[in-house]
Amino acid sequence: MGNEKVPQEVIFSMPKGFIAKIKYIISAVGPGGIIAVAAMGPGTIASCLTAGATFGYSLTWFVIICGIMAAVLTTAGGKITAATGKTAFDLFKEHIGIWAVALVSIHMCVWYLVIMIEGTVLYEVTATFLSPWTTGYNYYDIIVVIQVILMAWVFTQGYGNIVKIASFLTVGLVIVFTLNILYIRPNIKDIIKGLVPMLPSGAGRIAFAGLLGGSANGFLALCYSFNTKDKGWDTPSAFPFMCWDQGFYMGLIFNVFSIAIYVSAAAILHPAGIEVTSAINAAKSLEPLVGPLAKWIFLVGLWGSTFGIIGGMSMMGAYCISALLKYKPSLSEKKVKIIIAIGCLISCIGCLAKNLKALPLVVLGMALLTLTGPIYVGLFMYYGNNKKIMGENKYGLIHNILLAFVFLANLYAAFLTISNILTFFA
Repeated sequence: MGNEKVPQEVIFSMPKGFIAKIKYIISAVGPGGIIAVAAMGPGTIASCLTAGATFGYSLTWFVIICGIMAAVLTTAGGKITAATGKTAFDLFKEHIGIWAVALVSIHMCVWYLVIMIEGTVLYEVTATFLSPWTTGYNYYDIIVVIQVILMAWVFTQGYGNIVKIASFLTVGLVIVFTLNILYIRPNIKDIIKGLVPMLPSGAGRIAFAGLLGGSANGFLALCYSFNTKDKGWDTPSAFPFMCWDQGFYMGLIFNVFSIAIYVSAAAILHPAGIEVTSAINAAKSLEPLVGPLAKWIFLVGLWGSTFGIIGGMSMMGAYCISALLKYKPSLSEKKVKIIIAIGCLISCIGCLAKNLKALPLVVLGMALLTLTGPIYVGLFMYYGNNKKIMGENKYGLIHNILLAFVFLANLYAAFLTISNILTFFA
């Protein structure tokens, strides 16, 4: 105990002006960056492509609000930490005891299942990259394991490295898909029609749940609470900064990422009737811009996002696992780093599912994350509005209205996921 470092209080001084605030957010390397890196992975990519290919522009409204819902929800988790000085998990455990432990434990089982599924995507991308130059027996499994070991090393080297490396690996795909929209010039009238809310129907509607599972599944608010506590953002003065942190990374960056991919699929894949069953099929959404290079550009971006999300999810899972095991949930702790590395290595199990279609599988994985979503959102709404707990920092009216919408969206997504599972086994 005598050698334990006491975190210094973080002082926030938000500058005036929009651009100045954005620079301040980026320079602070906020937890919002970690959440965005974890959200901007193959699950979101596959869900956006599947939704666009299946429903055309009709779900434009939902893709746009997913990032907004994510920002609203994660700041709810951060505000609990700012108001109480505790992580949301510690607060829940204090009030509902074993039920909080059970909830997080169940979600962790699904969480690491999704990490395994991400490993299937990593295998497919690796195999697609190397197949033109390999004949006979291949060594893809070994190459995937080597990549995962590298990943485990990168994501245990420090908070700043995680954000910088993973962000660099995904930003290229954002730029290419954004340029793709400018090149293909999608039908503006159809996009405007897609802003009118409608619920999807048919087999492809699991993509709706996948979109929400990758952005605002409820659990990310718990992760953000851990992140902000670890960074020392556990005072009321931190909350305005959290709003900008999440507004920038999820409300803006994640939205640009999602919309660019979705519109490309709606404009190219949907009219052609192309289903998103593989990375090659998905790459066709980029062919108008880059032609034959579409396959390789998409694969590079998909590989980078997979690298980022496996490490990011392993990191967020490590926070929760360490809390369940009563370790200090901090990235600076050796035990937490070991848990992160184990989480990355778990993705290697995905090689066992290499004969399955990786992208549809990862969409289902994202959808599974919504099953506990309504419970998490309900808990945040209940305790975030308890004046005895939050004092004068309880959620405001607008925040509550938006959270209520997030709750209903999670409830509907969970219903779609369960229906899809029951249909599969019927």
